Amino acid sequence: DPKFALAYVGLADALSLQIAYSGASSKVTQSDVEKAVAEALKLDANLAEAWASSGGIAQDRWQFDRAEAMFRRAIELNPNYATARHWYSMMLRDVGRADEAFAQIQRAVELDPLSAVITETLGEIQESQGRFHEAEVAYRKAITIDPSRPVPYMDLGLLNAYALDHVADAIPLAQKAAEIDPGAPYLASSLSALYFILGDENKFAELAGQAAKRWPEDPFVQFQLARVKLRRLDAVGAARHAQRALDANPRYDLAL
Repeated sequence: DPKFALAYVGLADALSLQIAYSGASSKVTQSDVEKAVAEALKLDANLAEAWASSGGIAQDRWQFDRAEAMFRRAIELNPNYATARHWYSMMLRDVGRADEAFAQIQRAVELDPLSAVITETLGEIQESQGRFHEAEVAYRKAITIDPSRPVPYMDLGLLNAYALDHVADAIPLAQKAAEIDPGAPYLASSLSALYFILGDENKFAELAGQAAKRWPEDPFVQFQLARVKLRRLDAVGAARHAQRALDANPRYDLAL
């Protein structure tokens, strides 16, 4: 059905998630995302889902004012579209408006209480507010909702490592996340980073190197390789990998 606007939104969102979760090239994929959203809006200019997806594109480009306007338009058109409030909350969190972010994600949870990813984001926003034990509860609830979803395990592992000072407990959780979805560069690289803070340089370098062979253009993977080089006092090598990360994503803050 070439006139089905919502299908184009679904295509755009699926492509965007490939960038976020599977290491797809943002340079190549983003243009296809934009084309799909544009087609959806051409077919239905008042489609809330399309406005929310447009907001996601603007957010990826750090066009936060534009993204906010699009998210608010989506919510105006359909106040009960939980995904619009979910994505809007992440944008608000990223620009430091934590209280507003919490209000939006709280409403998203009310609208879709059985969404693991929305509950997971609730935990991430609570964590950004320093509400670590509440975040732990949210991550565990997300796992209960969907035990097959890997990210809450990683979120819980990183929370244990960086906030709760239970680093040893973090490794099994991170390993489980990477095992559930071995095709996600973020999960593999986050696991290697945990070995980094444990001081196991050999394991860290081994896992970071494996990730680099599989996802050579992923910015987070290249960032981890830069950390390997820094750990070995190789500033030139570190700068080379950081630059590769920036080539893939010029706005990548860790690489900068």
